[in-house]
Amino acid sequence: MLSSVRWAARGPLVFLVGLLFVCSSFLAPASVRAATDLDVGGVAVIADADGDLVRLREAPGYDAEVITLLPEGTLLDVLGGPEEADDGSLWYRVADGDETGYMVADYLARRISDGGGDATTTSDLNLRSGPSTADDVLRVMPPGAAVTIDGEPENGFYPVTYQGTSGWAYGGYLDLADDGEPAPAIGEAGVTSALNLRAGPSTRDDVLAVMPEGAIVEITGDPESGFYPVRYDGENGWAFGDYLDFGGVANVPDAAVIWPVSGGEWTISQGYNGSSHQNQSSTWQYYYSFDIIRTDGSTAGQPVYSPVDGSVRWTESGSGGISIDMGNGYAAAIFHITVDPGLSWGDPLEQGQYIGYISGPGGDGNMGFDHLHLSLWATDDGGNWSRVAVPFTGQNAIAGVEYPETGGYSQWSGTVFYP
Repeated sequence: MLSSVRWAARGPLVFLVGLLFVCSSFLAPASVRAATDLDVGGVAVIADADGDLVRLREAPGYDAEVITLLPEGTLLDVLGGPEEADDGSLWYRVADGDETGYMVADYLARRISDGGGDATTTSDLNLRSGPSTADDVLRVMPPGAAVTIDGEPENGFYPVTYQGTSGWAYGGYLDLADDGEPAPAIGEAGVTSALNLRAGPSTRDDVLAVMPEGAIVEITGDPESGFYPVRYDGENGWAFGDYLDFGGVANVPDAAVIWPVSGGEWTISQGYNGSSHQNQSSTWQYYYSFDIIRTDGSTAGQPVYSPVDGSVRWTESGSGGISIDMGNGYAAAIFHITVDPGLSWGDPLEQGQYIGYISGPGGDGNMGFDHLHLSLWATDDGGNWSRVAVPFTGQNAIAGVEYPETGGYSQWSGTVFYP
């Protein structure tokens, strides 16, 4: 959210007071079933957490130091286990991107393959039109109802089909079953040079095989940290995208606007028409804006890159703001970051160029909630005084993905993306 945002663009300071971010409660595991059937080398999903965050620890046991907290629905690489702690609890060694640690088996379940997976409801469960409790209820599914899983979870909710009706169901009340079918391919790519097939999306993960130049791989999902999930010669793994030739199948097309961050999993925490995303005056234009956070909690300090080609119109430390004139009647504005002090008004910027980092507590524009705010303005002065909020659609779609006006509050909130 925009929390007490202010900026000066060759004029008086303007203040915007947003809502404070409310932290989620943390789990102390209760008496729930422990998963002991996870495949080492496979993928698990955080489940049965009733919407709470789950601790990733440095060692097996409730007394071990906490590395980070992860939301329900997060996919994890299973590296080992189960291991029994002194108190009898069972733990798996898992990885979430660059973070590796131990998670209690009570909140882990086998990942359902993309599409065609099955599950049953464990209680009366709402089938909703979208992946949040704010979305409309399409119908109520009774306990024991059979549903088909249609894809990967989002915000703790699974896309499902029940008796011909498609919608979203909260994963905490689904008994997930693995049908053993491989994930379907969403595209193909060619290997442009000898390339490692790795167990996870980083160079620290084990090499499963070396794929020769000219090999064809199947793309099975969205990228993480520049790596794509692929299947080669029947084996699933991860391949670095710089050495994949998508041939127009699965790559992100050239775009005038890209996400201003890179690597990992990110979430839109506040969308269009959110609590602080309103148009209050001609220069206070935020209705079509996104607040974004990294889902692993490591938002502060993340590098920020110019989402567009253009030039610096202005910077302002009070809000941690920068306006980038695209030169075509639009300007991209970013707030709550510490702008690179080497940048000056009028400096040219290339898309993807480093411009600073997301401010932590006490940093430029941070008022208690680590996040990045992104706006797009139609303007006739580069985003100085002339500012009309516009959605990320058409030529201004983000990385080729359009985010149109959909009506309602905080539109697109909860959307997960992998820049």
